[in-house]
Amino acid sequence: FLILLLHSAAMATTPRKPVSVPFQNNYVASWGSDHIKQFRGDQKTELLLNKQYGAGFKSKGTYLFG
Repeated sequence: FLILLLHSAAMATTPRKPVSVPFQNNYVASWGSDHIKQFRGDQKTELLLNKQYGAGFKSKGTYLFG
């Protein structure tokens, strides 16, 4: 019963607040790096995507899925 109670309490906790992390800390351009623009001290990232240009990026981390 105690384990169930502790598990229920852990599940009811408030979710953690998101943390701002610069784009280049977690991702790397795979192509079109000149179409990846950084703003506001690297806190905002935009990709130029239209019929003529594009950009691609990949995660520096490895994930099983998702």
